[in-house]
Amino acid sequence: MIDVLSEEYVGSVGSKTHYLSCSLNFRVEDVRSALRFWLTQTGLVATEVFLDVYFFVTNFFRLISGQKTEHLRDLCRRTFRHGSIKGLLVLDNSWSTPTCIQRAWMTWEMWNATELDVPVHIIMPETAREDLIETVQRSRAGLTEVRLTIMAFDTELALASNPDDLNIVMADIRNSETPYKTLNAKVQTYFFNWVTSVVNSYFDPVA
Repeated sequence: MIDVLSEEYVGSVGSKTHYLSCSLNFRVEDVRSALRFWLTQTGLVATEVFLDVYFFVTNFFRLISGQKTEHLRDLCRRTFRHGSIKGLLVLDNSWSTPTCIQRAWMTWEMWNATELDVPVHIIMPETAREDLIETVQRSRAGLTEVRLTIMAFDTELALASNPDDLNIVMADIRNSETPYKTLNAKVQTYFFNWVTSVVNSYFDPVA
C-alpha cells in the first residue's frame, strides 16, 4: 500500500513487509509526510515496501463478519508472525500526547511486536516534527520538557470503545513476560529514537 505516496506507485504489488498501526484521524497528506520521512531515514525504496494497514483489516473484518475480539487478536498475531514482516510502523500525530498510548489496540500492537522482536518505528507527519523542533529550540528547558513528557508515558491507561477489546488485549500484556512497566520503557525508547532521528535531520545540512 505504499502507493499512498504517489500515483507512480499505483499498481505496485508485493508481499507485505511492514505492519502499519494507526487511528482514523489522519489526512492522506499526513500519512504521506510521515512515510516519506521514515523512508528517507531508513534508506528503504518505496517500491519495495508494502504495508498491512491495521484498521483496514480488523475494522472491516469485524463489520463484515461480526467476529469477536479474540478472532481479531488472533488475526493480528498471525500478521506479526508472517515471515515477511520486517517492522511495525506506529503512525501518530503528536509526540507529547500520542494516540498510540491512549488506545488499547495500538498499545497491544506495540506489545506484540516487542514480544516477537519485531522492530518498532514511530512515524509522524511534518507538523509533529516541527512542533518537536520548536520545543527543543527552547534551550535546556525544551529538552527537559521533551524528556519528562516521554518518560511519563503510561500504556496501562489505554482505553477502548469496546469493553471486550480492553479486557482481552490488555490482559495479554498483564499476563506476559513484558508487563506494563517493561512495555512503558520500550515505548519510551521508541519515541526517543524518533526524537533523535528528527533532531539529527534538522541539523543535517543535506537533509
